[in-house]
Amino acid sequence: MLNTHTIKQSIPKRSHYCFQTKQAFEPGSEYFSLVYETPEGCDREDYSAAAWETHGKQRCEELEGVYWKGEVPPRKPKPQTPEEKEKRAMEVLKELLAQEGTESEAFVLSLYLRRRKKLLFKREKTKDGRLWHLCQISGTKQTLPILQIELTGIEIERVQAEIADRLRPPEEESVSVGCQEPTDTGIAKEGG
Repeated sequence: MLNTHTIKQSIPKRSHYCFQTKQAFEPGSEYFSLVYETPEGCDREDYSAAAWETHGKQRCEELEGVYWKGEVPPRKPKPQTPEEKEKRAMEVLKELLAQEGTESEAFVLSLYLRRRKKLLFKREKTKDGRLWHLCQISGTKQTLPILQIELTGIEIERVQAEIADRLRPPEEESVSVGCQEPTDTGIAKEGG
């Protein structure tokens, strides 16, 4: 077994590959990590669930190591480029303009796009006693009518939260196979 001075040493990070099969771990897959003492400190071997059953358990006993079960975290989405963010902002602006009751969000988002030079102010127009900004999408001849809103009269935190929520890129659909049932230990087990 590991002695207490070994615990003070750092444990190597999880490998990206199964020690036995040399296959890469996929996001969401289960793995087993074996840590054991060596003359230089401690070493680590990571196994897929299948390889753990066929080889890892026996190796753990032979090396008098300790082990734990984990799950490979999902891949982090790559950050959006500024161009992707601006393209998404333009899509959201068009969605907001097509909906009733989102004039404040549309106006604030249009100010952002104007600052980024993706939307160009052309002129003002008064219609039904309301002031509209006619803005041209940069690089096109398309114009968008945007109702001018007094910034002092809006709930800015709510508007910011609504815009931020809409600007998040649409998530890819995920397919779930099987189900998870909680056990009395608090660890999920795969169910049918």
